[in-house]
Amino acid sequence: MVEWIKKYDDGREVLNMETAEGLAEYKQRTYEMAKRQDFFCGCGCGQVLNVWNMTFDHESGRGLGGSRRDDRISLPNGELLNRALTYECNRRKGSVRGYGK
Repeated sequence: MVEWIKKYDDGREVLNMETAEGLAEYKQRTYEMAKRQDFFCGCGCGQVLNVWNMTFDHESGRGLGGSRRDDRISLPNGELLNRALTYECNRRKGSVRGYGK
């Protein structure tokens, strides 16, 4: 049986989007981040998020080898992690660590 979520000793979680369960959870987490952002893009551009344009944006930059990838949306202490962006903003941001704060 293929594992749909990998939990690491440091607390990170990585979802396997090649499984139906992992993909469904990834979409649910993206929706939850959009909801906590009042359905506005997390980069501050003012665009409204919807089911067709929202994407999961990893704070640690998923495309940078994924060695620190974390698909959680909050930490055990309640600190928020990651955010939802429009497809366009996520593509423009690319594989950059952090949010340019």
